[in-house]
Amino acid sequence: MLRSVIIHNFRDISDMQMTDIAQTNLLTGTNGVGKTSVLEAIFLALNPVAHHVAWLVTHRQRPPFRTAQGTPPWRDLFPQQRPTNSLRIDVQADAVPHRWSVRLTEAEPKGAVPIAIRPDAQSGLALGPSSVSQAVLDVQLSIDDSEVSQTRWNHSLFWSADNSLQAFPTLKPPVPTGAYLAGYGSHEQDCAAFGAVQASGADQVQRLIEALQPIEPRLRRLLITVDPYPRLNADLGSEGGVMPLDLLGDGFRRAVTYMLEVLSCKAEVILIDEIENGLHYSHYAELWSTLGSFSKASGIQLFAVTHSVEFLRAALTPDDTTAAAWRLDRGKNGHVAVARFDGEDARAALSFGVELR
Repeated sequence: MLRSVIIHNFRDISDMQMTDIAQTNLLTGTNGVGKTSVLEAIFLALNPVAHHVAWLVTHRQRPPFRTAQGTPPWRDLFPQQRPTNSLRIDVQADAVPHRWSVRLTEAEPKGAVPIAIRPDAQSGLALGPSSVSQAVLDVQLSIDDSEVSQTRWNHSLFWSADNSLQAFPTLKPPVPTGAYLAGYGSHEQDCAAFGAVQASGADQVQRLIEALQPIEPRLRRLLITVDPYPRLNADLGSEGGVMPLDLLGDGFRRAVTYMLEVLSCKAEVILIDEIENGLHYSHYAELWSTLGSFSKASGIQLFAVTHSVEFLRAALTPDDTTAAAWRLDRGKNGHVAVARFDGEDARAALSFGVELR
């Protein structure tokens, strides 16, 4: 598990530190304070390779690569979009490696011929032919741990005049992997995750169905169809028949994606933005309890952003000693301060009307 994260420079955050990080963590604070930026910084620290950086560059932009003419799209990752100082995130963890740093620096191209990563309607990114680079973003992972032989990994992201991002194929560095969920998954992602859950045994599938039934009581099973493309469907029995998940609402679809991600065990850390979106408040406790129990059984660490005091009250139960709430506030100088509340402190603050959202 991650124990501390220090964000020196990333988007709208500088010199912010989270220490004594819990297994399940809820981030709160007003709009624009940097909660999503914290999730993205942690994601980058866990996935310091070019194609993940490309995803970070594009996932907030509609359409992708909407930047000023002649400006590399990754400038949004830098404070005030000025790449004068390197981005840097330091991490300390329980397992090997115990400490590492990720640094991003804009540089001049050196004539390399990379593989292009281009916007794609379905997956968001796709490979294509390369073109001449105009700017380079160097991604450097430095491991400060005597138990790891490889102490430095370098990857590069290239930007070209046709507004495409390009990268060399890269191997996974020896650090934990993080998954970032900003909504429900694509049909392909949900089908792949459900296939992994099925492969782990009927007991896991039944755990999933039972966890989803409080949200959709008619649910009997989930099944994959492939006409005209792979799609996850819900069998609602004689009351509703078989229908695509899309027809059951965003809240249920999000819950399916979140639970599948935890149960399929593809990442050691899972990051969820605006977890309560689309879900009725009466299901908050069930969702967080289920994600918590699934993650603890698999050794997964959870981070989630919420704006809901109802979600905080539902999630921070008296019997959960592994949860923490983190309140972010931006001062007049622009710096973000973070305050940690363990479950008991957060419940006491909420009972006295202290604003934690």
